[in-house]
Amino acid sequence: MANTETTFCATCDVALAFTGLSENFFGALSTVLIDGMIDVFIAVACLWLSVSGLKILLGRTDFATVGRELFFVILAGALLYANKGGLALEYYKYAIGAITAAAKTVLIAAQNVSNQNWLLNIPDEYSDAASLVYAAERGLFKVLDVAWELWKSFSVGNMTGPLTAVLIIIPWMLLIVVYFAQVTVTLFRVGVIAGLAPWILLGVGFNWSKSMVWQGIKSLIAAGMVLYGATMAIGICL
Repeated sequence: MANTETTFCATCDVALAFTGLSENFFGALSTVLIDGMIDVFIAVACLWLSVSGLKILLGRTDFATVGRELFFVILAGALLYANKGGLALEYYKYAIGAITAAAKTVLIAAQNVSNQNWLLNIPDEYSDAASLVYAAERGLFKVLDVAWELWKSFSVGNMTGPLTAVLIIIPWMLLIVVYFAQVTVTLFRVGVIAGLAPWILLGVGFNWSKSMVWQGIKSLIAAGMVLYGATMAIGICL
């Protein structure tokens, strides 16, 4: 079983590499897009300033409303400029850390019920999302141990042992693949929201765009709930 464990640990390494590469990717993407986003922001701010000036002249708005909108424009601009220093990447790391910590509570409950230490002795390099995949694969090793014992029980009078071994391995392997896909989707959704954080903040100051703010918050909550639900499925199986 040692060789089997080494083989399936490759998925853990893939999860670890993907987590690290996702951080590097979103950091690089933020750096590439930041100049264009700043240009678009300046254009939007100038358009807003022109429209607000016309509204004041026509008596359609007051200085208090314009001042409140100006506050969020300045705040969003400062946040957008701060992304040059990697602020969006820090948002991404904090959000992933919080979502992963919530998902780990499911595995803690699973190990309390099964008296197994799924989260014990996880290598330091497996952190955040990679640690969840690592714990799921530790459960796979337990299944492989049982399957191996069933496979060895093959005899003329026991023809169903190998078949049973295969039937218990296949669902768990499919579950691992699906779980890794859910982790990938969560990382992507959080990365997009983190990159668009300045625009979401800008939308707070305007009545017509407040719905987009709530959509962004709902998307972030949905990303956490998807990972939490997928981890709950893993926890039940564990």
